[in-house]
Order: sequence, then C-alpha cells, then structure tokens
Amino acid sequence: MTTAVKIQRLMELQNRRLDGLKMARVTDHQVPIIEDPSSEILIAGGNRGSKSFSAALRFASIARDIPVTSMSGKTIDCRLPHQKNRPLIMWVIGDHLKHIGQNIHRFLFRPGMFWIIRDLKTNGWRSWNPVQFPEDWDRMKERVPSPPFIPDSEIDWNKSAWYHKSLHQFEKITLRNGTEIFAFASAGAVMQGVPVDEAWFDEDIDQKNWYKEVLNRLTDKSGRCQWSTIPRDECHVYLEVVERAEEQAEDVAAGHRTVEDHYCKHHVLRQTDNPFLPKKQKQMRLEQMSERDRLIRIEGVLSTDVIRIYQTFNEEFHAVEYKDPSVNDQVTAELKANNWEPPSDWCRYLTLDPGTQKPAILFCAIPPKHMWDEGEPYYIAYDEIYVPRLDAYQLAARVSERHSGQFFEQFFIDGQAARQKPMGFSWTIGHQYELAFEEENLRSRHGVYFTPGDPDFKQRSQLVHKAMRMRLCGRPQLRIIKNKCPQLVKQLKTNVRKLNKEGEPLEEQADKQRDDVRVCLEYFMSRHPQYKEPPLGNSPEDPTMSRYHQFRVEALRAGGGKQPKSEDVLCGVTG
Repeated sequence: MTTAVKIQRLMELQNRRLDGLKMARVTDHQVPIIEDPSSEILIAGGNRGSKSFSAALRFASIARDIPVTSMSGKTIDCRLPHQKNRPLIMWVIGDHLKHIGQNIHRFLFRPGMFWIIRDLKTNGWRSWNPVQFPEDWDRMKERVPSPPFIPDSEIDWNKSAWYHKSLHQFEKITLRNGTEIFAFASAGAVMQGVPVDEAWFDEDIDQKNWYKEVLNRLTDKSGRCQWSTIPRDECHVYLEVVERAEEQAEDVAAGHRTVEDHYCKHHVLRQTDNPFLPKKQKQMRLEQMSERDRLIRIEGVLSTDVIRIYQTFNEEFHAVEYKDPSVNDQVTAELKANNWEPPSDWCRYLTLDPGTQKPAILFCAIPPKHMWDEGEPYYIAYDEIYVPRLDAYQLAARVSERHSGQFFEQFFIDGQAARQKPMGFSWTIGHQYELAFEEENLRSRHGVYFTPGDPDFKQRSQLVHKAMRMRLCGRPQLRIIKNKCPQLVKQLKTNVRKLNKEGEPLEEQADKQRDDVRVCLEYFMSRHPQYKEPPLGNSPEDPTMSRYHQFRVEALRAGGGKQPKSEDVLCGVTG
C-alpha cells in the first residue's frame, strides 16, 4: 500500500469519525421542527435565527437516514416509516442558480455549518456549545468549522451532475445509499411529472407556481415539503401557507380537526432565541433596524402591524358590546335584546363580492337617529356569508335562509366583477345574481338591482378609516358583532398593503390575499349609506315598481340575458 493510499484511507476514517450530522446538537427551539412529521412545514425565522440550519439538518438526516441528536440527548429519526430502507427522490429549490451554489451547496455539502471544539476532559471533538458548556464562550479562538452534514465519502460522484461545477451549482447529487438530491432554480421553468419523497424550498420563490406544483409531486409517495425563509409580506403563497397552518391549528383547538389531520405547521425561530450569538451583537442589530425590519429579520414574524391596511382596527374597540359596561349604549341594548339582529326600524344594507372560490356577503345596518352620537350614524356589521364555491343561486338561497322577509334599503356589489361575463354564460355575473335574488324574492327598495361600489381603493378605504376613529363618546362609528362576522374581523386584522422595491408600504391593497368580506365593507362605506326609515310591513316597493322589476326580469330571461339598450324612463311629450 503506497503512502498516498494510506493517507487517503486515514482521511476517510477521520471523516467517518467526524460526521457533522452526528455531531450537531439541536436546541429546544429546533427540536419541534426536526421531529415534525407533517407533510407541509413552514420554517420562518429572522436572520441568523437558524431556520436554514434547521432545514438543512433535517433534510440531510432524511437523505442519509441518520437520526439527529438534541442537546438533551434525545435521538430524533427524521424519516417516516414508509421511507425506511429505500432510496429517496429529494428536491431542493432555491431562488436562482447562484443561491444553489452559494447557499444550498454550503448548507449540505461543505464544512462550517456550526463550530466544533476539543472537549477538555476527553480531548475528543464535540460541537461548540455554550448552552451546555458556558466556558465555551472563553474558548472561541479554539473552535474550528464543523464537518459537512453530507460528506464526500457518502456521495457517488459518477452518478452526480452539475450546472456549473466550479460554482458549486449542482444539478443532481447521488448518495451511496441510492438517494438522489436534485436542485432547481425557481426562476426557471417548473419541473413536472416526477413523484418526489421530500422537497425543500429555501428563502424566496421566484415563480410562485413552483410551490403548488411541488405539493402535487409529493402525492404519489406521501411526501413532505419544508420551506425555510424570512417572513414574506409581499408573497401571496407565503401568506396562504401561514393562513392554512393557522386555520388548521384553530380547527384542532376547536375539536373540528384531529391532531393527525393537522398536516400544515408553522414554526418560528427568532434571532433573539439563538444561543450561539453573542448578546452584544444581538443588541446592536436591534438598535440598527427599523420597526418593520425588527419584526421580519429579528423576530421572524410578518410585519402585519406595520403594513396593515387598517392599523387602527381593534376587535375590542370596534365592537357592539364592550367589556366595560359603562361604554355600552342603546345600540348594544337593542341588539342584545333582539338576539343580535337589527330591529325592524333599523336600515339594512347588503353588499356582495362575487367570487369563483369564495364569494362573500356582508350585512350592515344603521340604527335610527335617536341612537346616534355627535350627529353621526353608527355602521353596524351584523352578519356575513363566506362559504366556498357557492354559485349565485346557492348564495341567494343562503341569504333567504337567514334573512328572508327582511327589508333592505340597497344592494351593493363589486362593479368590476359584476360586469364580467363568464365563458359559456349568456349574461353578466351581476345579472346572474339579480335573477337568483328575484327567484328567492330578495329585494331592496330598488328591487333586485345592485349598485356598484367605488372601484377606487384609496377613496373607499379612507372612509373606513374615518369610521374607525375614536370619538368623544368613546365609541367609533364602525362597530362589528364579532361572533357573527369572524372573517371580517380576521381580514381587517391581517390584510396588508403593497410594498415598493424598498419594502415600504404603498396606498394600494396587496394582491392575492383573502379580502372578500373586507372589500364588502369598503364598498358599503364608499356609497355614503344613510338611514332611511323602512316601510311599514317591510314592503320593499310600490306595486308599480314591483311590476316594472318583474317585467325587467322576464325580459332578461326571454332575451337570453340581454338587457334592454336603455334603462331610462321617459315622461312627458317629446319634441
């Protein structure tokens, strides 16, 4: 045996003894992530919060089928039972190829993901760990970079491929146990048609449809997906995952979902909880950052409070019934006495936001003038309908079930959506709802017709802001029956504005967020609703108008949904 071969074999033996995956010790904050068996995991964190470290450690553990050890000595097996003793297909997706070479390759295949140091008692190498060994803070100069999570000795180089090898931009790494790790840039075309066992997104996703496509790739093998990133206010996919995780957690707490069916989890790692960073450095970062940056880059949470559309909204303040009885008024008393339904002398409005996935209806009311304060009306949101995938007739039937026989002053609608004509239909969405409401005998003072809300977001949101302000009486104009309008409350608390390139909020609503009920409120406020006394017996209109509306609906049906060219009624003599 030559000297060179001896040296090579000694180095291989040393590498096996010094295994980064086996030497790593995870903190109590990281354990719930490492041992989470959920099929969809969001690992959100601030900078240096160890989110990518945790994701890479878990990913490498699954790839090599080697357990991870916690600081308390607990052994965590990251593979699922059906993944044991077989090679896996694993995907890792970065923003661009540079991210794959500079970040993902470093996380998985290069030394230095943590520090190691010689133990003073055994003289063997261990992880540098000031949590369990406080004296390690004084030995920082003695520490050296750790071995990689996946060492060269575990890789079959003959079956691996590269985009750019010199830049560490790998296309496929094949392990000696048969597992294949493929790397993709989310800026490129979405990969399709391949069943996958495990997937890992790191940081931003350039082409957002990558995320849903990857979830579909996991179906055949009952696979899992993890996403490690800082919170992304501007990314609708991120917000959807957060909302899905929160909804499932709420369902489990309410007993509507079993723990086993809670498949989407949201974990948060804060920079302040990272025990391996000096306290002085943490404090410096806190002092150097803006409020929004502190939330995202330190606390690892959404900066919703900073970029929310309605920052002044508070569900306890904008309520109908207050915890302090002295603040409650006649509005509270009448609604409570009437089982939280507006009495017959209140003026009611209905606002509709059509949608293919989740159409929404918001019911609002204005009490009589003797209940007002400071000469301003109260706007009471007293009910909502927010059920997925209801068509116009199903939604009208829901309205009829809840509020049949009640008189509405006016119907409002999203005018842009109302003017659209779906493929295969003879009439617009607005006319579909008119016909559906007519069939259920739902009418306002203006018949079955809907008045479009103001399309200008800035103008209509300013009116909502005004109705939310504190007044001398201690109550705002806008008040909500919280338990009957949960989605309105949620959307007012979470809906955010668009951000510019510098990350500062604009006076525009962000795209692709669940805002249907909130928009209904804005459309209602945009038309400056006033109190008008309902007619006796809740008769919505006089017989002449009733006959006219009936004629209109019959004409629509007879003409295949085509409305008359003019809605003007000409009185008098033409000249």
